Amino acid sequence: MKDIGVCILTRSSRDVILDCLASLFEQTKELEMDVVVVDNDSRDDTVDLIRRNFPQVKLILNSENAGYSRGVNQGLRTLDARYYVLLNPDAVILDRALERLARFMDENPQAGICGSRVLNRDGSLQYQCRRGEARPGEVFSYFLGLDRMFPNDPRRKRSHSGVCWTKTLTAQPSRVNSHYLSMQFAGLMLTSAKTK
Repeated sequence: MKDIGVCILTRSSRDVILDCLASLFEQTKELEMDVVVVDNDSRDDTVDLIRRNFPQVKLILNSENAGYSRGVNQGLRTLDARYYVLLNPDAVILDRALERLARFMDENPQAGICGSRVLNRDGSLQYQCRRGEARPGEVFSYFLGLDRMFPNDPRRKRSHSGVCWTKTLTAQPSRVNSHYLSMQFAGLMLTSAKTK
């Protein structure tokens, strides 16, 4: 059993997958890791690039776009690890994030899942990674851009609850927004639960 099992779903991701995998192996040296990439019928040379540059990565090749859920389930079934990570192909791991998240999970056995802080390419925070449950007013404000037009208006504040920050690792997660994990997953997640 490995420490971490990483599942990445791709579809024509040649422009980002090599940076993702390079950062994953570069920033995760203290843990035993198993990585699987599930490719949903890429129309570019994504698969060839992975094979050539990362022969240690397991590949599952779908002959059609099987969708996110099916692809993730295919990948997770091939992994045997203490913790599982779902990682988008455009994500880049920084500051030994997986090692720090695994340490947090080890030190907090009551936590079943842990979400990470997610940054944009320019280093700014992606607020979706730390929001709590969406309220109608927040959704309305977000989609109309009112929160950007009136950033200091207290009625337009976003909800930010329930996640573990990789920078400080001091807050214990009370909940992770399932909408974020299933619909807008841009970073990574560690969970100690696995269903087959």
